[in-house]
Amino acid sequence: MLAPIWPLLIGMAAGLFPAGDTPVRQDAAPSETRPADEAAASTFRNVDGRALTLSPWGPGKWVATVVGGTLAGRQTDDTLQDLGFRSTLRGAGGHDTYYVVDPGTTVMERADQGTDTVFAYRDYRLPANVEHVIGAGNGYAYVGNALENLVISRGTRNAIAGGRGNDVLVDESPSTTRFVFGAGDGRDVVFGFTARGPGFDLIRLDGYGYRDFSDVRRRMAQAGRDVVIHHPNGDRVVIKDMQMTSLSAANFLLPIDLSHYRVTFREEFDTLSLVDPTTGAGLWKTQYASGSQDSIWTGYSSRTLAPNEELQLYVDPQLTGKGNRALGLNPFRISDGTLRIRGERTPEAVKPILWDYAYTSGLLTTQTSFAQTYGYFEIRARLPSGQGVWPAFWLLPTEPNGISELDVFEQLGGTTIHQTAHSGTTSAPVRAGFATQVATATSYFHTYGVLWTAQTVTWYIDGVASAAMATPPDMHQPMYMLVNLAIGGSWGGNPGPDFVGADFLVDYVRVYAPNGTAPSPSAAPR
Repeated sequence: MLAPIWPLLIGMAAGLFPAGDTPVRQDAAPSETRPADEAAASTFRNVDGRALTLSPWGPGKWVATVVGGTLAGRQTDDTLQDLGFRSTLRGAGGHDTYYVVDPGTTVMERADQGTDTVFAYRDYRLPANVEHVIGAGNGYAYVGNALENLVISRGTRNAIAGGRGNDVLVDESPSTTRFVFGAGDGRDVVFGFTARGPGFDLIRLDGYGYRDFSDVRRRMAQAGRDVVIHHPNGDRVVIKDMQMTSLSAANFLLPIDLSHYRVTFREEFDTLSLVDPTTGAGLWKTQYASGSQDSIWTGYSSRTLAPNEELQLYVDPQLTGKGNRALGLNPFRISDGTLRIRGERTPEAVKPILWDYAYTSGLLTTQTSFAQTYGYFEIRARLPSGQGVWPAFWLLPTEPNGISELDVFEQLGGTTIHQTAHSGTTSAPVRAGFATQVATATSYFHTYGVLWTAQTVTWYIDGVASAAMATPPDMHQPMYMLVNLAIGGSWGGNPGPDFVGADFLVDYVRVYAPNGTAPSPSAAPR
C-alpha cells in the first residue's frame, strides 16, 4: 500500500486572477503547447465515416492560479487550464480546449457550443457536451460519454473507453493500452492497436458473454485491412490495420476459468477470528509485521504507515495504547456474513492514550496464519465513498525483499480502482499501476482479484480480467494477505471537517491454488 507519486506533467505558469468569473489573460502559451496543425493531424473517422477532430488551438489562453476559482471562456476558441488548482472551467461559444490536472476540477459546456477537447492528467470521464479527451497522464482511466467521442491515450498503461456513442479510440503511447468495451457501447473504431511485441495492447469485452478467446474469434471477420468483431447484441469493434492472424488470447482480457484450481483459503465472515497476542492463536492479525508489536511508547509504529502520512491508528479490542488496560475499541463488526471495517474519529477521551491519532480504523492480515506462492486471490466488497478514505486488499512477501508488494485493489473514495505491482528496491523502485472505472464501486458489491503465476500477474474485476503484466523477478515467494481501511494520506488527501466515519464492507476473501497444471491466463505474444 505504498503511496504512488503521480507526476504532474504540466509546468506552472505565472499570473493571477481575481475571485469570481473574471480571469486574467495569460500572454505566455501554456507549457503543454500544440502545433497549429495538430487538430488537422488528429482527425479520425468513426464507423459511419464521420470525421472526429480535436478542437483547434485558439487565441484565448486562461490559467487558474488559485484554488476554487472559475475560469470563463469567451465566444472565441479558448484554452482553459487548472494547472493543479481545483477550478471550474466553463466554456462558451467557441471550440474550447481544457487542461485538467486536479481531481476536483469541473469542466462545464453547453450543448452545441463547438467541438471541445480535454487534456487530462488524471482519471477522467468526459462531462456532458464535451466531445473529446486526451489521456496525458500515466496509469489512468479515460472514459467518454454519450456523444461521438475521440479518446486518445498518450500516457503509459492507460485504459480508454468510449461510452455509448459510435466512438474512436486511439493509442498513441509506446506502452500497453487497455481498450475497454461494454455491451451497449455501440460501434467503435480502434486506431494504433499493437498486437505483438513490447507494449502490446489489450482489449476488455464486458457483458457480451464471452468465456474464452475461441468465443471471441468466432465473432471476428477480416474486412480488407481491418478486423471487425461483431458482438451478439449488434455492437461492433473495428480494429484498423490489423490481421486476424496477429491477434491471440494474450490480447484479450477475458473471464477467469477456475476449473483447474482448488480453494486453499475461504473466509466467509460468519465469525471473525482475531489473533490473540498472548498466545498467537487466531486467523487475522491486526498489526503490521513491521514496527513495535507491544511497546506502550512506540506501539503505534505497527498500526499505521507513517511514510504515507496516514491519519488513522489501526485498533482492536485488546489494544491498550499507552495505558495498561484494554480500551475495547473494535472497528470490526460481523452481520449476516458481512464484515464491516469502520474508520471514524478517535474519541477525545482516549486520544492521548492513542498517541493523539485523529482517527481509528481496522487492519486484518494473515501474516501469522496463511501465505501462498502463486494462485488466485479474490475479495468481494463494497467500498466507502468520499474524500479521505483508502481501502485496500493487498499481498506482501513473508520474507521482505525490497519493496515487493501486490495490490489487488486500492480505492480513494470514488469510482476508480487502482491495481498495482511494486517491485525493486527502495533506492530503485519499479511500479506498474493500472486504473479501471467501476461506476457502482461504492453502492454495490464487486469482486476484485489477482491471478499470480510464475509468468504473469493478471488482475480481475467481477471475474473479468482488467489488466495484466509479466511477473516481476522478485515476486516468486510466499505472500500473505492484508485487508484495511486507511484514513487520509499523501495520495488521496485527508477527510474534510464534516467527516464522521466510513465503512468498508467485505463479503468474503478466497484464495485458490492450481490443481495440477493450470493454464496461464495470458502471455506475451511472440
